[in-house]
Amino acid sequence: MKLKTLSLAFVGLALLPMSSSGAIVLASDFDANTGSVSGSITGGSPALAVTYSGAEAVTGLPSPLAAAAPVSGNPPTPNGFVSGVGNATTDVATIGNNMNSGDRTIPRGYTFTLTPTATYNLTDVVVIAGHLSGSGTNQGYLSDINFSITTGATPVATPANQVVYADDPTGPVDGFPAVGQLPFTFDLSGITLDAGTTYTFSVNQNNLQTGGAYATYDGFTLNGAVVAAPEPGAALLASLAGLGMLVRRRRK
Repeated sequence: MKLKTLSLAFVGLALLPMSSSGAIVLASDFDANTGSVSGSITGGSPALAVTYSGAEAVTGLPSPLAAAAPVSGNPPTPNGFVSGVGNATTDVATIGNNMNSGDRTIPRGYTFTLTPTATYNLTDVVVIAGHLSGSGTNQGYLSDINFSITTGATPVATPANQVVYADDPTGPVDGFPAVGQLPFTFDLSGITLDAGTTYTFSVNQNNLQTGGAYATYDGFTLNGAVVAAPEPGAALLASLAGLGMLVRRRRK
């Protein structure tokens, strides 16, 4: 009986997946992006090519950034990426549609897709975001920033939104320090990305509280740990344990 119990324990341990230490799954600082429309603040390009880094920065994966499509608008013009709006240079992704009084609830942001080559247990994602005026100065208006992961129409992760605030040339806003682009961390504990499954990542701002501003983004970092398959030695251990069980049965 003891041999059987021990053999089963070996099999169970050998077949358990192993998780490595934390790593950057995918990241981009949006430097040297291409495809934005220079100087346009009425639409912009629907796609933006950026340079990726991290474990899943494989050629052809992930996709370029796509501007989040509006559900309505005043006017209902599509979102797009622009450059040359004040200091909105090509190292940030600026959406060329103002979040003004008629458009405050419309998501202004980007999406991209990724089909990971390995399975990952995610930990968090850090998104850099802020606001700009039409002349390119940082603004301190408040808005929501939202992050989500879906596969097809199925939600995978929808962490609670956060509040974006940015620089006000007259000083702190609502008690917040006067700063520009800020990091926002979304907790993704318990979320797993499966190898070979295509996921859509979405980042956007909406619900601007007052005034008008353009949503800007300066990169993101997706963190997690790769889930490794059992090592060959573990598979051999499982085989030996199974053989031991078979021998014991035959002796009976």
